[in-house]
Amino acid sequence: LTVLELKPGEYEFIWTHHHILMDGWCAGVLINEFYQIYRSLLNATTPVLAPVIPYVNYIRWLAEQDQDSSQAYWESYLSGYEQAASIPFRKADSEGYIGGEEKLVLSGEEVAGINSLCRSAGITENTFMQGVWSYLLGRYNNTEDVVFGAVVSGRPAGLAGVENMIGLFINTIPVRVRYAGSMTALELLQQLQQDAISSMAHHYVKLSDIQSRSVPGNRLFDHILVYENYPVEELVSDGLAAGEQGAGLDALSLQGSEVVEQTNYDFTVLVSPSSHGKGIQVLFRYNRACFAEEDVQRISAHFRQLLTGFTAHASQPLQTLSYLTAAEQELLLHTYNDTAVSYDRGDTLPGLFRRQVELQPDATALVYDGRNFTYRELDEWSGRLASYLHAHYTLSGEELIGIKLHRSEWLIISLLAVLKSGCAYVPVDPSYPEERQVYIAEDSHYKVCIDDGLLASFRAGEYSPDCYHEVREDQLAYVLYTSGSTGQPKGCMLEHKGLVNRLRWMWEHYGFTGGDVVLQKTTFTFDVSVWELFLPLCFGCKMVLCDDDTVYSPVQLAALIRAHEISNAHFVPVMLQSFIEHADIASLYSLRRVFTSGEALPVVTVTGWYRQTEIPLYNLYGPTEASIDVSYYDTKPGINKVPIGKPVANTQLYILDNYGGPAAAGITGEIHIGGVQLARGYYNRPALTAEKFMVHPVLQERLYRTGDLGRWLPDGNIEYLGRLDDQVKIRGYRIELGEVEHAISHLPGIGAAV
Repeated sequence: LTVLELKPGEYEFIWTHHHILMDGWCAGVLINEFYQIYRSLLNATTPVLAPVIPYVNYIRWLAEQDQDSSQAYWESYLSGYEQAASIPFRKADSEGYIGGEEKLVLSGEEVAGINSLCRSAGITENTFMQGVWSYLLGRYNNTEDVVFGAVVSGRPAGLAGVENMIGLFINTIPVRVRYAGSMTALELLQQLQQDAISSMAHHYVKLSDIQSRSVPGNRLFDHILVYENYPVEELVSDGLAAGEQGAGLDALSLQGSEVVEQTNYDFTVLVSPSSHGKGIQVLFRYNRACFAEEDVQRISAHFRQLLTGFTAHASQPLQTLSYLTAAEQELLLHTYNDTAVSYDRGDTLPGLFRRQVELQPDATALVYDGRNFTYRELDEWSGRLASYLHAHYTLSGEELIGIKLHRSEWLIISLLAVLKSGCAYVPVDPSYPEERQVYIAEDSHYKVCIDDGLLASFRAGEYSPDCYHEVREDQLAYVLYTSGSTGQPKGCMLEHKGLVNRLRWMWEHYGFTGGDVVLQKTTFTFDVSVWELFLPLCFGCKMVLCDDDTVYSPVQLAALIRAHEISNAHFVPVMLQSFIEHADIASLYSLRRVFTSGEALPVVTVTGWYRQTEIPLYNLYGPTEASIDVSYYDTKPGINKVPIGKPVANTQLYILDNYGGPAAAGITGEIHIGGVQLARGYYNRPALTAEKFMVHPVLQERLYRTGDLGRWLPDGNIEYLGRLDDQVKIRGYRIELGEVEHAISHLPGIGAAV
């Protein structure tokens, strides 16, 4: 106990103690005794204090309890709980403790609403606060099963005189809250109240013993919520007011009081109700080494938002209650997605190619195997092939035509011919296993397949080079088969308008010109090939087609780039890493831009790239179902993470939680895509299409569920955080493990596979 004289007649009284000595409840008992003694001293009388009830009575009571029964209760209570629900926004690297505090003071109107609900529902204010916090914690962690720590008084009602004992009674216990989004807030609160009543007889069990019987162990929770039903600061002023009635205290007045408490948790929610009914104060005490001030302020705002939601909409389903402020919703749903760009409507791939033929017929469009092909030559050959197809097959708009060719000028000619015919191409890699080739043919029902045999027949005849059939922007351009979780690949249907939007955005955003040279090395069964093929053909620059032997050789690729002065190249990250390690990047003077996509780009790859060159490296992201890429991020030297970036033109990106609501910045959710680039769906798979392409009930917008996890960063970029399912990427290719399992399970002697 320390008394400091600040100036004559003004003092500061500092009282410090370790929690092992006593708990907060004891403060009220001792403060009352303090005033009695102080008043007696001033009045020169002997203080009359209540009899002391020894703490040992509580120790004896503890010894009489059925420990086994209580341990069994807690073990059952936590059964099945495995993944801890953590406070979000925690910094990755943090050491030490630097105290911070964020204060939330609820208004009289807010308190009145809480009190009204508590009375009508038959619950305590503590239960209300725990219910709101548990729901917020669930939304943060995308779960309907959360555990957090709570401090209980630990004073058993059956122990005589326990309310006046001095000592440590409080205990920290886990509070588990399980609910369903279809439940109402009222149902959650009433369920929580019953659970609290059931647990009271077991509050005395040590937290370490409870944790030892749970799967997470000492990681059961990383924060506590404390409801203080003993407002110490008010006890101080109340005691003084009572003392002033006695003689000798007339000149004593209290200027202010403050209680400081520290736990070993980096985050504590401290709820302090006022005994005078003035309001409720919520303190968020946190470690500044672990949490940023602005993030704790957001947590406070979210908590307040849900306090209001619970009282105003107690009878509505929980999943309809949003924890976001209006400003946050505007930012996440609209500001970050303000991508509208007015492009010319009606353009298609063959239409854009024809425009280049008219503008520069004799310019080199394609270089392959030492030969140059002009726009006029590609136009004439593809026109003849399109005429051949229409002459020998009955083709209608959007007819599917397979293409099964190795890399050569005839692959390019065939792609253009199919599109000129008003049809859509289905790429089939000749190196695919025969079974897969047959499956794609049977599933797509393509009318004809352009292969070496068909081209031989075509070259034997004469056909008109001028074959342009009307193609609308909403027609299919291609159907690309990707790995399927049910064991067979699925065909994704892409339309012209989405592809044109993607290509036009790329051309304009990165400042391409007619002098650019694009390296085409991606297999045409992988959607990255689409921009490598059609950006130069449709917007007027040169394409260099890489042969099969060079594709996977970093040294040969570097030689090709030097020989043809290539300015733009794409690599999946694993190939880029190999290119960094084995190619002489410093000698590639012609390169102006390098793009990477298909899988997560590691920081170490970016660091390695800029260690050797200053050529800009651009990270792109997007699934086949959304016309190649939907977001972009411009990397730079010295970055410590590589986001997937911001949405491209006329595209929207949403990060939604399990209830379909927008996840706050920093909170993990599933990436959803909206906008003009979305695929039509999956060929002949209406159920799968309905599952993956949904109309959001609130946004009223068609969205694609990517299955990718991500979160918004403070600067409006998105960070990719992995998958919801078992899909993996190998050299950028999507592989569903279900397809691997399906193949293994059909081998002789295999009953099941995982």
